[in-house]
Amino acid sequence: MFFAKFLPFVFYWILVCVNFTFAQKKAQPNASEQIQQWIEQGEAEWEVSNYQDAVGWFNKAIKADSSRADAYFKRAKSWVQLKKYENALNDLLTADSLGYKDNEHDLYLGVSWFGLQRYDKALNHLEKFEETAPKDSLQASLYVYLAESYKELGKKKDASRAYQKALELKPDDADIYFLRANFWSMQEAWREALEDIKKTLALNPRFWKAYKLKAEILFKQGKDQASTEAWQVYFSKQPDKKKISAQDYSLYAYSLAQLKQYAKAIEAISKAISLDKDNPEWYFERATYYTLQKNLSKALQDTEKAIELDGEDLSYFRQRAFLYYELKKYEESLSDYTFLAQQDDKNPEYHYRVAELKFLLKKTPQEYHQDVLAAYQLGYPKEKMLPELQPYTQKKLGKSKRKRFLWIF
Repeated sequence: MFFAKFLPFVFYWILVCVNFTFAQKKAQPNASEQIQQWIEQGEAEWEVSNYQDAVGWFNKAIKADSSRADAYFKRAKSWVQLKKYENALNDLLTADSLGYKDNEHDLYLGVSWFGLQRYDKALNHLEKFEETAPKDSLQASLYVYLAESYKELGKKKDASRAYQKALELKPDDADIYFLRANFWSMQEAWREALEDIKKTLALNPRFWKAYKLKAEILFKQGKDQASTEAWQVYFSKQPDKKKISAQDYSLYAYSLAQLKQYAKAIEAISKAISLDKDNPEWYFERATYYTLQKNLSKALQDTEKAIELDGEDLSYFRQRAFLYYELKKYEESLSDYTFLAQQDDKNPEYHYRVAELKFLLKKTPQEYHQDVLAAYQLGYPKEKMLPELQPYTQKKLGKSKRKRFLWIF
């Protein structure tokens, strides 16, 4: 009787609990709906360029259901934006294996292969996308990728057409003009390159890469005055001075040296050395400028530093041998020229210098005769030799033979 009295309350409580549990289950989405929400959240992050966050949402979707091909494709698009092209390629191939079809599939495959520097494969997909996509949907970026792929594969005419198409679709894009300027520069089409640089800077006066390219082109043209001025503009426009390379200072120094501004050239190449202390070329270059400045002692110091860093480059030994000679350090010079002649026994100058130095060091004629002869036979001009050494161009030396006469009585 006691239990029966409370039975209605028990049934009521069970009904409440059942309804609450049902309501909870109804409020929670099923697994498929949850995955779809994650994918949509990833798409929303992608739309506002939060690509890393987008990857996180797509990761959750794929972890929950590894057969969602659309999640792989959308994650691949995020990887492309993050420049993680190998990840993108893997996701695109997975989506393809799962039967996923999307109009942009070939586009992203092409961009991924391009990022991995497989330009032949990139072109295969980019050209396919160009052929199959609606013409009014094609954007300038596609033609930029096509142009850059053609350029890398040496297809110059195709590259030129693709750059032009990109500019027709986006005529106010400084980046495209700059890329085409680089292309013209590679073809040594200097006038066209400089014209595109001019357009680049008109659209974006802060485009420091364009100033640098201009300086490099003028350098290659041998326009030393214009080149030095262009380098100075680049140095002033570069917002991050740490991005100015040792090579930049080297090219600037060379142009200054061509204008016989040796002190400024030395100052510029010294900046290159401060950025790259273990590069023997910069010391060798500064030694050359010191030599032109007639500061042979400092030139010798830098040349010896170059040899210390690279003991295999014969040009460094040749310069040191010359400097020793000019400083009248004949024993040291003879040692270097002897080494050079051993390394390159077909060089007539080395053989002659060995002979001349032996003569200056008062060696016996027998010690330098063969060196003079070798130099002469290899083409060293006799008239450029010391007068005392010219007779030794003969194979045999000795007193001249007197003619014998037969007296008949």
